[in-house]
Amino acid sequence: MRSLEENKYSEGFDKDLQGLVVEGSPGRVNIIGEHTDYDEGFVPLMPINMNVWVAGKPQEKRTIKFIIRVGLF
Repeated sequence: MRSLEENKYSEGFDKDLQGLVVEGSPGRVNIIGEHTDYDEGFVPLMPINMNVWVAGKPQEKRTIKFIIRVGLF
């Protein structure tokens, strides 16, 4: 069964899904401390019930074609 991301990529760009990569990440909200986490600072954060999904694959030309979907779990 194909994922929603595979279907959207197929509709928008290319029917051939060989080499397509689909990855997702859970959402989070930084309460305070934006941009301090990589400077070893404290960042209180909270997970949220949203995900971000990206689907893309290598192209012959030096271009990138991908779709992004944000949605609930």
